[in-house]
Amino acid sequence: MADFSIPTGNGHNRTTRTTIRRPDGRPVGTVCAGTYRRRLRPEHVLRYPVPSVAVDVAVLDQAEAAGAVVMAFELPDGSTVVLALDAFRAAARTIDRGHGPQLAVPLAAFASTAVQPEPPTAEQLRLFSAALASRTR
Repeated sequence: MADFSIPTGNGHNRTTRTTIRRPDGRPVGTVCAGTYRRRLRPEHVLRYPVPSVAVDVAVLDQAEAAGAVVMAFELPDGSTVVLALDAFRAAARTIDRGHGPQLAVPLAAFASTAVQPEPPTAEQLRLFSAALASRTR
């Protein structure tokens, strides 16, 4: 599995952001700096037969036409999974759940950027200790 970084523009460059829409017109993601990005809700992650991400074929074609070369999905837990668009197509299986053809790729095929939990702050512990000390006096 290749290691990907998600291209981002700095504050000085003007980058074009293209909204990608389903055939019914509803926006589902954006393409910016060569990356298709989409935030997934829990019901968007397929669970059977293996945990997967599915994308409408029309949406994938539209994202590619807008210049996407990388697919990035933010999962419900806050982590992001990333895969090159060519690798996405190569790893995909075609499914149809009654809403038109989709390409589904197992989460195991993606590179993952896990969310690091924030460490507890020492300030909170100090305040708790001070409150406890004042009660014992």
